[in-house]
Parts: sequence; structure tokens; C-alpha cells
Amino acid sequence: MVEYGGKVWLDDVKTEAARRTITLSEQIMAVLKHRRKKQLQERLIYPGWENKHNLVFTNYKGGPLRRSDVGKGPLQRITKKAELEGVTLHTFRHTHTSILIYQKVDLKTISRRLGHQDVAFTLQVYTHLLPGQDEAAAKEMDAFIKTL
Repeated sequence: MVEYGGKVWLDDVKTEAARRTITLSEQIMAVLKHRRKKQLQERLIYPGWENKHNLVFTNYKGGPLRRSDVGKGPLQRITKKAELEGVTLHTFRHTHTSILIYQKVDLKTISRRLGHQDVAFTLQVYTHLLPGQDEAAAKEMDAFIKTL
């Protein structure tokens, strides 16, 4: 989806790597199923509700979300309570990536999930989340040498 000059439209992905299928956790699937039920309720409540592109997240009329819509409604209440500012859709992408790095998921998998063509790009963007790697490598070498 592209938003420019106050207009929103669907467009093709930027690269072939961006066209991908990723596995979703059971908890995320439960959230998405809940969202689907909510959409069905909205369809009954709002006249003219139409989701012609079969989008998961829509505005209250079934249309594409604008960037400015993301900070409204339930998300606005959550971010305000947590005293967070400037939360965008891209914030969720970075948070997802940060959690995967913290959980020690390999960078190749993370890069593929993000739709990056090259793992080097992922490393370049997120290398600040990998402090202490050199020290950890030294400890691993010590552990290996002790087994000899």
C-alpha cells in the first residue's frame, strides 16, 4: 500500500524478495481471527462498508488504513497509557525484528521474514542490536578449547 499526497492506493511490492510467505505464531493467528470477527461486525454496523481488497486491517468503512489512522482508536489508548509517542506501522516492523534478534533467531531468517534481498542490508540496519558479540565469541572459543 502506498500513501502519498493524501491519497492511498495498493501497489505491487518493490522487490521479488518482498513477495514472501512467513509463518505466523498461534497467538498471532488468534489475534487475526479476532480481527476478522470485528470486521464482520463493522460490516453490519457501517453502511457502505466494503473491503474490496480483502485487507486485514482497514478503516471503519473497510477501506485501506492511512498512516494517520494507525495512531487512532485502541492503539492511541495503548500508546498514551504506555507514554509512547510516534508509534507507526513501521514501529511494529522494527519491534518484531528487535524481538527476533533478542531471541537469537538467525539473521538470514529475519532478513527473509522482512523481505530484504540481502542479509547484509538487515545486518547493516540492525547491527546496533548485537552488542557484545565479540566478547561472546571469545567465551565460546574458551569453552571449545576446554573440551580439547
